[in-house]
Amino acid sequence: MTRDLPVNWEWCTLDDVAEFLDSKRAPVNEETRKKRIEGKSESELFPYYGANGQVGLIDGYIFDEPLVLLAEDGGTFDRLGQAAYRVSGRTWVNNHAHVLRPFPGVDVGYLQHVLNASNLMPFVSGTTRLKLTQNSAKRIPLPLAPEDHQRKISSEIDKLFYELNAGRIAIQEGLKLLGRARQSILSKAFQGKLSRRDPGDERLEQLLIRLGQKNTLNAQWNVGTARLPADECDQTNSGKLGDAGLPKLPSGWVWLSFGRFIESMKNGIYKKPQYYGSGIPCLRMYNIEDGAIVWKDVKLMKLSDDEVQEYGLTDGDILLNRVNSRELVGKAAVIPAGLGDLVFESKNIRIRVWRDMIEPRYLTLYLQTTLARTQIASRAKQTVGMATVSQDDIAKWPIPYCSPKEQQRLVDQLEAGFQRMASIQKCAEEAIADSNRIEVSVLVNAFRGNLVANNQSQVSASTLLERIKEWRTRGAGSRNGMNEVQVQWN
Repeated sequence: MTRDLPVNWEWCTLDDVAEFLDSKRAPVNEETRKKRIEGKSESELFPYYGANGQVGLIDGYIFDEPLVLLAEDGGTFDRLGQAAYRVSGRTWVNNHAHVLRPFPGVDVGYLQHVLNASNLMPFVSGTTRLKLTQNSAKRIPLPLAPEDHQRKISSEIDKLFYELNAGRIAIQEGLKLLGRARQSILSKAFQGKLSRRDPGDERLEQLLIRLGQKNTLNAQWNVGTARLPADECDQTNSGKLGDAGLPKLPSGWVWLSFGRFIESMKNGIYKKPQYYGSGIPCLRMYNIEDGAIVWKDVKLMKLSDDEVQEYGLTDGDILLNRVNSRELVGKAAVIPAGLGDLVFESKNIRIRVWRDMIEPRYLTLYLQTTLARTQIASRAKQTVGMATVSQDDIAKWPIPYCSPKEQQRLVDQLEAGFQRMASIQKCAEEAIADSNRIEVSVLVNAFRGNLVANNQSQVSASTLLERIKEWRTRGAGSRNGMNEVQVQWN
């Protein structure tokens, strides 16, 4: 904020305009709060606040008035607009937020907004967890406007922030609809409702014969998956694969086991920490997101030429996550062209499929459907804090199968549509970021006097500060005391 202030404004400190009620705070850990609220109705509970907002409920309250809470530790001090918020009514506050009661003549909304417009970083300490002590907070310089002007500024900011937030909520709801639309499209795609049959496509019967020949050659995945069609799907295509109920597919489609299409599978390499830091890029579980390889925080690993050969990834390989939370285990992506030499770590599996029988991207797109995710999660084995899928598990996963040409048409159609959806999502996210930047701009301009027209005939902020000072010495603790001071000044 600029050091130049409008007429009738005055610089002050936080200590000049607010009383710290920190001594009244009372931290209560989560376990104790759970016990205290157990069996109680909602009407018996009150909000429990911390550094960045409400963190739970409790069966009592400490405060019952409009206040400003300013983060003491754990707050977002390095960005404007994040550190202070308002509360009112019956509340409980822990020791991670300063509790501020504005002195008479200081608007509670104005105090919140002016703190959020202030650069707090010179007053915080610490490295890993920033802390704003009470002594430091008291020294924060603030521009103080005349009393009536404060209310107008606060009201205008509240109105603009309400409109911006309403816009953000609408955009976020739109993004949720976009996500649901994506799932709906995927669901229809893999029930054969989006792609078209082509008389020139290879017939299903011929495909199954060719696939059977490949399975005979590849005995590793022939066990338990080779008896077609009776063991995997019946001739009427009712959608039964073992004991799993599956949607009915159109003519020319059939449910088959994933193992039918696998040429080879390989678990990733495990190395001790001393092997990391230089060498060849190694893809980890975090490098698979939303069906794509993401190149972020990629680790380098020192390996021999034989290890690079054994665990190398090539274009078209499927990289599948075999250890993760139940919600994420089984996520997969196709290795795209142009990544160069790279390997994969032990929490992933490399899958190579018969490329003339199935398109790898078709498989990874299907694995993103709600049906596939439900099947994977329900069959994953739970260990301590993690879920796992084995190579044998993967080989038994049901896959809806159609001709390779129809697969390619479907993949092209989906990827083109999802690319358009990604562009919409990017625009929406940019709009949200813009609204956040606008909020900061509103705050900065408000306390330069650019948001609300200044009325030079108002009682000046310097006079207000003098009244507060006198009230604190003569009538502190009583709002009537401030009225008496004001009468004498008038």
